[in-house]
Amino acid sequence: MLILRDMSDQQRAEKQRYQHKLTHFAIQAQEEERKRIARELHDGIGQALYSILVGLNVVRQGNPSEAVMQHVTELVNMTSRAMEEVKRMALELRPSALDDLGLLPALRSLMKRLEKTFHLQIELHVQGEKRRYSAPMETALYRIVQEAMTNTAKYAQASQLGIMFENREKEVVVTIVDDGIGFEVEKTLNFGKGLGLFGMKERAQLLGGTVDIRSAPQEGTTVIVRIPLPEEGKLDDDSRLDR
Repeated sequence: MLILRDMSDQQRAEKQRYQHKLTHFAIQAQEEERKRIARELHDGIGQALYSILVGLNVVRQGNPSEAVMQHVTELVNMTSRAMEEVKRMALELRPSALDDLGLLPALRSLMKRLEKTFHLQIELHVQGEKRRYSAPMETALYRIVQEAMTNTAKYAQASQLGIMFENREKEVVVTIVDDGIGFEVEKTLNFGKGLGLFGMKERAQLLGGTVDIRSAPQEGTTVIVRIPLPEEGKLDDDSRLDR
């Protein structure tokens, strides 16, 4: 019986490792696809719309009739709005700042968009030494914080959102706090309404970290993210950022 129990434990552990790898590969593939589509939106549709806009402006400069001018102006406005929508979609899929500049600039860019769209006051504080982390870690942290911030902006009816980013010796800790209406965490998770919350936890677990969500009706929401720093993941002095 002991041998059978040991075999069963090993099988469960192996199954968990296999599921862990599948989840990791699935998320990685999803991010690569997001990056590809975002690039196509920007380089393909975005450039095509820009060319149309240039052509319409050329027509406007040719002294057309009043009726044609009115129609061209409407088309210019429609094309401009379409360009903004394409830009927004590309940024939501995969912000270029995340790959080019790193986690903190990408988060600041996201903050500005949410503040403008939802009239939400957001503050970001960074403690400890600013540095670049591995691409998977920066992507996971960005997606987790993005989900928390977007949830607050869309559903919490909050006026203020605070983010504390702590660079510690052996871990990164991100705390997101809002003054919104709050919600019942367990109820949301148990009734299958918290897919985004599950996704946050899953991304952290893949890096050996945790996401702790604390909330209650009319008491706001606090999200605490902890991601450990593996020894091989620590960067040397040349990789540290002065931002």
